[in-house]
Amino acid sequence: MDISVLFYTTHLSKSLKNSLHKFDKEELMADISLARDFYDEALETAEFPYDYRIKSLESCRIKYDRYYPNYAVERTYNDLFGARLIVEDYSQAYEIANMKPVRESNMIAGKKMDDGYRGLHLYYQPDHSVYPIEFQFNTAYDRRLNDWLHSYLYKKGYAPDVGGRLRKIYESGCIQSEEDFRRELNVLLGGE
Repeated sequence: MDISVLFYTTHLSKSLKNSLHKFDKEELMADISLARDFYDEALETAEFPYDYRIKSLESCRIKYDRYYPNYAVERTYNDLFGARLIVEDYSQAYEIANMKPVRESNMIAGKKMDDGYRGLHLYYQPDHSVYPIEFQFNTAYDRRLNDWLHSYLYKKGYAPDVGGRLRKIYESGCIQSEEDFRRELNVLLGGE
């Protein structure tokens, strides 16, 4: 697959490897807005066959405030465009694009602080004038639990180990459906 059609080149005069504090916030948000428009147009003509999302401007502003002043722009906005792909085996992830990723986040075996999520995220960026794009890979088995974790736990204030414990129950075979997931979550949270 030729992913180069998804690379948006910034109109800003500085490299995206610079820290956020080197950019005027509103100029950066205007450039991100142009990037979002670019992705919309590119995806209309590319007939992109995967699930994807373009990060909202509101989310971009929140990320700016969270990572200002020291994070690089390209690190802060490494997922303006993100695609989700199902693979039978994680090794297939490297065969999808026609280029080598510039960074990867391997959560196939979990995170250090296990929240139950499993996946492989690959980031592509030909140079520092282009916003990185993110491809998230999951097996169907992992995606099912990831979706439930996202729906019921993500940004809801629960301790990360709740997701990790649900992952263990899922892998034991005791969670086969969303109803099972809700029941086990209720038990873990002290309900019955």
